Amino acid sequence: MKSDLPYLGHIADSIAAIENYVAGGRDALMKQRLVQDAVIRNFEVIGEAATRLSPPVRDRSRDVWSKVIAFRNRLIHGYWSVDLLSFWDVVENDLPRLKTEVASLLASSLAAAGGLFRRFEPASFSRAATQGTVLLPRSPPRVARDAQPVRHPRPRPRSESFRRAARRRRPHPHRDVPRATPGR
Repeated sequence: MKSDLPYLGHIADSIAAIENYVAGGRDALMKQRLVQDAVIRNFEVIGEAATRLSPPVRDRSRDVWSKVIAFRNRLIHGYWSVDLLSFWDVVENDLPRLKTEVASLLASSLAAAGGLFRRFEPASFSRAATQGTVLLPRSPPRVARDAQPVRHPRPRPRSESFRRAARRRRPHPHRDVPRATPGR
C-alpha cells in the first residue's frame, strides 16, 4: 500500500509557501504578477497531490478534498477565467481550514508510520523556504563495498550473411517502379 506522507508533505509545503507569498496581504497578490503565478502554481501542486491521496484519506473529509481537486482543475483548465478577488477569498478563508486538516492528517499518518519517515529542513535555503518541511523516506541500507557492479554483455557482431543482405540494394517503392517502354 502506498504512503500518503509524501503527498501530505507536498501539500503542507505548498500551503507554507502560499502563506509566505501573501504575507504582504491582498495588495501584494493583486499588484505583483510574480506572486500571482507563484500562488497559483502552489495551488496546482496542492490539487495534484490531493488527487494522489489514497481513498481512505480523501474519504475522511470528502467535501474538502473534492473542492481542492475541483479548484485545481479550474486553475489548470480554466486559466483564462480566474478571478483574483475570488482567488483571494480562497486564500483568506479556505486555506487555513485546509492547513488544519492537513496538519491533523500528517500527525496521524506520522504516528501510524512509526518512524519510517524523517523530517528534512534544507539549511541552504532562505528562512522563508525553510518554514515548510519536506518528508523524506529513510535511506535504504547500504550495499556492501565488495559488491561487484552488474556487467552487461557486449553486443554480438553481426554475421556475414546479415552484412551481405544489408549491402544488397532493395527497390524503393516509388523511385524503382518499372517504367513502360515506348512501343509496347
